Amino acid sequence: MGLRPETNEVIRNICIMATRKSSTPNFQAIDDSLLGEYSVSNYSERLYSKVYYSIRSLCGLLAKRSFQDFNWDIFKERFASDFGKVEEQRFSLEQLLEFAICRLRRHAVLS
Repeated sequence: MGLRPETNEVIRNICIMATRKSSTPNFQAIDDSLLGEYSVSNYSERLYSKVYYSIRSLCGLLAKRSFQDFNWDIFKERFASDFGKVEEQRFSLEQLLEFAICRLRRHAVLS
């Protein structure tokens, strides 16, 4: 049993549409290797480093308030051993934000 003529026409039109090129322009990534020292890092990388260093700073301030013999260099080493260096991105941005919300909100309420 064959297909009706209308069905064949619809299938032919679908095939023609599928082979046409998209009319939306394709954007190519810009090669920023020529920018050298003036190149800008990815937004998500910059955001991650801002969150990472903000958490480190706030946790350091809380620790400094709690301990009289506080040493920033030792704290930075311990923070890096727990959270990794910012380049490693040991935790996702969402995990860092969850930590900040849980840990730092509790201290903000207690203050």
